Amino acid sequence: MGKFLAGFIIGAVVLAGGVYVYIHYGFLDMRADRASGRWERACMNGALDRYAERYGPQVRNPLEPTDATLIEGIALYKADCAGCHGGPDNPVSELGLGFNPPAPQFLRAAPGIPGNQNYWIIRHGVRMR
Repeated sequence: MGKFLAGFIIGAVVLAGGVYVYIHYGFLDMRADRASGRWERACMNGALDRYAERYGPQVRNPLEPTDATLIEGIALYKADCAGCHGGPDNPVSELGLGFNPPAPQFLRAAPGIPGNQNYWIIRHGVRMR
């Protein structure tokens, strides 16, 4: 049993080292003009979802949805977000679709996550996704 456990641990360390070497020394294809693979999308989307689930519940949107805050939010979205995520005058943003991965088009499909997680993502942003 001890040899099996030692072999398992050594195998796991060698595998982790191999993955590190593969990524660190530039063997992983990082071109932005090539679509992400299924594995990469699953890992990154899953990681973002789990991270937002873990830290999103700890925050609360400090703004109440009053007419004034909603109007201000619409103006802010149109000025800073619509260029990539779509707006009233361009529901599908060609700029946002040109990203790898494409930016979500919120006028086409609203985010399907709870408000506190959505607020957390908007407040902190998302990198490498």
